[in-house]
Amino acid sequence: MTSTPAPTIELDCLGMKCPAPVIRVAREAALLRSSGGFLVIRADDPAFRPDIEAWVRSSGAQLLELEDEGGGVVRACVRVGEVERQGSAPAARSSEIFLDLRGAQCPGPVIALAKLAARHPAGTEVRVIADDPAFALDLRSWVQSGRAELLSLDDSKPEIEARLRIAVAPGAAPTAMPATVPVSAGPSVGPSASPTTQPMTALASQPSPEASTPATPKRCTLLVLHNDHEALLAALLVANGAAAQGMETSLFFTFWGLNLLRGDHPDPTQPRERVSFLQRLMKWMMPKGPTRQKLGQMHFAGVGKGMLSSIMRSQNILGLPELMRSAQDLGVGFTACTMSMSVMGITTRDLYPYPNLEFAGVATFVERAKNSSLSLVF
Repeated sequence: MTSTPAPTIELDCLGMKCPAPVIRVAREAALLRSSGGFLVIRADDPAFRPDIEAWVRSSGAQLLELEDEGGGVVRACVRVGEVERQGSAPAARSSEIFLDLRGAQCPGPVIALAKLAARHPAGTEVRVIADDPAFALDLRSWVQSGRAELLSLDDSKPEIEARLRIAVAPGAAPTAMPATVPVSAGPSVGPSASPTTQPMTALASQPSPEASTPATPKRCTLLVLHNDHEALLAALLVANGAAAQGMETSLFFTFWGLNLLRGDHPDPTQPRERVSFLQRLMKWMMPKGPTRQKLGQMHFAGVGKGMLSSIMRSQNILGLPELMRSAQDLGVGFTACTMSMSVMGITTRDLYPYPNLEFAGVATFVERAKNSSLSLVF
């Protein structure tokens, strides 16, 4: 008799603050106590590393992996209950990955799916639950990018449930989608649902004549001219969404938009450059970094921005720092306009050393925009 592979539950706890990540881990672990399984958790709370280590010691679970992914993000893999396994890679033992995206708002769910698709091999099946009203439409659009195949979708309830299969290769031609997606007649899925696959209606496979021909990834080029907080939010939301769709995405920062790339402290690895008194004065007057940019409308000495940020946090919508980290994870390129830097007295020493940051001129932006299927100015 063939044994059933142990389930793996992936938990995206990015943006959650202590003690929310550990509480969520404990809740999901309770579902796996009897059968055993694995939890794969990603969190960026500074207290998560010691918290998960302490929780594992007190709960009797086994910590298999604990690693830094960069940008303050920590990834942990925890074994819960008794699991017969070989090796320490739970994803290879699991027939299906469970991704709980409840509480995440657009574009968070699609970004999480794109990151998961980049980490797992082709053919991996993923079961997703989300409660963002836009998720069903966003999921259909994301699948069309060719990153995954949509096996089933149940959007008849507030909690949307879908099953996907990761595509053969990034940039592959999308599988043809029927005009109507069948709705499952399976049982309702609530917050305490088990990660075991629910019965769902599978979509009929529609062969496409272009399916065997790899498609060239489309490009998205965005010009970031302004540094109004809401304009930067819009630019980073579009950039993350485009990258999640498999597009080669780049952000070209010029004039006021360069302030988003400035660091809190000078980069000691870069040489000092002479700037004029007026340029030093201008830099002193401009806000620097993703946390200090002001609203273009209703700023009210920071009160309006605080209200907006509070509302976004209450709805679990990613802010500028989180969107910047997510863009790096998804391979979005940052380009600083050297001409604008020269005019405004901003040097390479003033910019935060993002690993995906490069320096170029207007000709580079024009060439990229000319060959892009999506080009916008913010």
